[in-house]
Amino acid sequence: MIFFNRAALHATSAYATLIWEPQPRSAPAAVNGAFSETKKKKSRLQHLRGMGGGILVSIVIPTYNSARTLPRCLRSIEEQTLKSYEAIIVDGLSRDRTKEIARQTVERNPAFRYIETLYKFQAPKRNVGVNHSKGEFVFFLDSDQYMAPKLLEKAIEYAERGGIEALKIPEIPLPKASTLARAENVIKYPTGYRTVHYRLFRREVFDKAGLLDPAIPYVEDLEFYLRMELAKIKLGSMPLTKDAYLIHDETITFRSVTLKRYYIGVGTARTRRKFKEHAHLYTKYFSTGVQEGVKLASKYKLIMRQARKDPATLLTFMLLILLRAVSMRIGYYVESALPASPSTQSQALKRAGG
Repeated sequence: MIFFNRAALHATSAYATLIWEPQPRSAPAAVNGAFSETKKKKSRLQHLRGMGGGILVSIVIPTYNSARTLPRCLRSIEEQTLKSYEAIIVDGLSRDRTKEIARQTVERNPAFRYIETLYKFQAPKRNVGVNHSKGEFVFFLDSDQYMAPKLLEKAIEYAERGGIEALKIPEIPLPKASTLARAENVIKYPTGYRTVHYRLFRREVFDKAGLLDPAIPYVEDLEFYLRMELAKIKLGSMPLTKDAYLIHDETITFRSVTLKRYYIGVGTARTRRKFKEHAHLYTKYFSTGVQEGVKLASKYKLIMRQARKDPATLLTFMLLILLRAVSMRIGYYVESALPASPSTQSQALKRAGG
């Protein structure tokens, strides 16, 4: 029988965090130093296959009105070949059935936990998840992403083999029926897939580079990548292989594209202000208007080739190019015109070598 500690309150910044988790939970294996260099390879492989008895990886899933995609997202975690995981769902301000879906999963599967916060954007929710995690690795999974069955196993094996501390994971888009969604996916995935975001981290990364900056909306991950580079984190990129990738089931509307690009502009301006003394790193992950145009032009032939295969998307494609650029520029220039405020992560930046 499962019991719930429904009233466990933990202070998180200015808010209280409500924890839902099965009680009691078996104590996890020691995290730091649990897999020293003297361990035999056989023990490691046994642990990867779920025979080690501890928590190897903590999957952090921030949610916000995620009822449409969350069931399949959580199911994809349960179907992983690697079983030594915990999944931490961190919700904030959802008004749909997200909470109900999360709690049903927690009641059924003790590997899952649900944390309720008053945050809307991903960065503070991911920080809450990291602070409550117990695994040697942390995996950032969005609620509209689905894991292929062998993703965790192959990603950790790849990171272990190369001594990688932060690993990019390939993702493909879920095919969509609407013309708008098809056009947007052509822009974002001109080759059919992309490997852009770091999602698997050794937990020591957060000690070296700090947590994500809650003041940076939408591009909080790119800002974090800059700090990882300053902290000399060993970075890697996993190739696209069978049964080891993410499927992105993004909600795509004109409104969602406009708002996302606007907040990307806001986050870009805040990050540029924060990293003004590290311009060489900033331009590695963030594009100026000219650089963005050059990048788009370099992919133009590939994008147009894909668009011609679906002629109905051509007009929408051109409108999206304009909408994406204008929305981001507005967000960037509006934020740039505002007075600077002290970053909530200034100490983390200093600790990372900034």
